[in-house]
Amino acid sequence: MKRWGLSLIAGLFLLMFATPLVASGQEEKTPTFSLSPRFPSVVGKADSTFRFKVDLNFDGTKSTIVNFSATAPQGWDVRILGGIPEVDIRQMRLEAFKSFPDSIDVEITPPRGNVVAPGEYTATLEAMESPPGKLQSKVELKAVVTARHLLVFSTEGGMLNTSVRPGEENIFPLALRNGGTVALEKVTFSSSKPEGWSITFRPDTVDTIPVGGVQTVEAVIKPPKRTIAGDYGITLLSQSENVSETLAIRVTVLTPTIWGWVGVIIAVAVIAGLGLVFWRFGRR
Repeated sequence: MKRWGLSLIAGLFLLMFATPLVASGQEEKTPTFSLSPRFPSVVGKADSTFRFKVDLNFDGTKSTIVNFSATAPQGWDVRILGGIPEVDIRQMRLEAFKSFPDSIDVEITPPRGNVVAPGEYTATLEAMESPPGKLQSKVELKAVVTARHLLVFSTEGGMLNTSVRPGEENIFPLALRNGGTVALEKVTFSSSKPEGWSITFRPDTVDTIPVGGVQTVEAVIKPPKRTIAGDYGITLLSQSENVSETLAIRVTVLTPTIWGWVGVIIAVAVIAGLGLVFWRFGRR
């Protein structure tokens, strides 16, 4: 009986003091916090907006507020977004005992109007407890800009028609502009034309066009001597390894010069003949 009484007293003692110790341990638990991007590297073109979703991993017994800050490459724009609907944010309350992490979105945008070279561009997102404490985290977000190949093929004056004479070399000026983010190499030319026509290019190959550079080219159009006067269609093609462009041109073949002189002579003869007839009848 005495032994049973001692066991009962020991059990009551544990019941009174063990529970507060567990509760006290929970209250004193050190909170943890980290930023975790779901995709730390995003690929896009120079005119893309790069978007990153970042999870906020918080494990603590009390809610807390964190402040956000971000840096981006020079000239780039950066936004930190959260909420529904999305708004620009600079801080967020993290609730305790959540079964899933909160998340935010970070958008970084290259400078508009400037050529952004291909490569990796790194932005940094930082979160810090408010007021300042032990909780803080920082992550890097990488925007991978891919090359953009853009060849602008046009006529020097902007006109998509020209006039030519048969049997003669007719010069048609063209212009090439590199509107991409990398140099264009080995640009060549070809054409689609009526049977018997000759179209060549000067030069026939452009070795390189730098970013933003312009290169002038001449198309030499030569219809056969007996080509009938009228409108014809040709297509000019310029291409490099990664890009190509075409131009559809309307070509008006004029009457050959010799037939023009023949027409003039006939007209003069007709006028002279009519003048002679009137002169004779006038004398009567």
